Amino acid sequence: SVYSEWKIREKLYSKEIEKKDVDEIIKFLKQHDLINDDAYILDFLYEAEEKGYGKHKIIQKLNEKGIFQEKINKIKFSDSKGLKKAKALLPSLEKKYVNYNFQNKKRHIHDAYIRLGYESHIIEQIMSLIKQTPIDKELSLLEKDYSKYKKKSKDKYCDNEYKQKEYLISKLLNLGYKYKDIIRIMEDD
Repeated sequence: SVYSEWKIREKLYSKEIEKKDVDEIIKFLKQHDLINDDAYILDFLYEAEEKGYGKHKIIQKLNEKGIFQEKINKIKFSDSKGLKKAKALLPSLEKKYVNYNFQNKKRHIHDAYIRLGYESHIIEQIMSLIKQTPIDKELSLLEKDYSKYKKKSKDKYCDNEYKQKEYLISKLLNLGYKYKDIIRIMEDD
């Protein structure tokens, strides 16, 4: 396993080695190119690229790995490269959430980009690229979720029809369905 200078210092200090000795060890390791934070950063950036990380996640991970802030500040992040990377991820995320209604799919994709550390202006651009779910599929997803939550509402509020209806509407709205479509399916039921 490869460590940053800071992590090696941390490990040496935890073994109660004196500062002057730690400095000597670090100096020796650097002279023999056994630690090199610049090379470490390059390796990590390649790994982060493979994992689809955005700027914030890269910075967070480098901080966790003990890379000094001055070195992190030297990394050049390009918006166009970040957007290109985010666009390349979109088809796999859309496929992952294909069985979600449009609003719920958008919410999950948005949250995935946040977890991956993308900047908000890049996420905003990506959100506009998400393909609208066809109406017939959207309605069939609503029917499926309606049936699922109708049963749950009856189990939860067995004697109170008003509470059942309120619970059902609330759940379906939270999933991103349109109120008019929910009411229509309830009237048809």
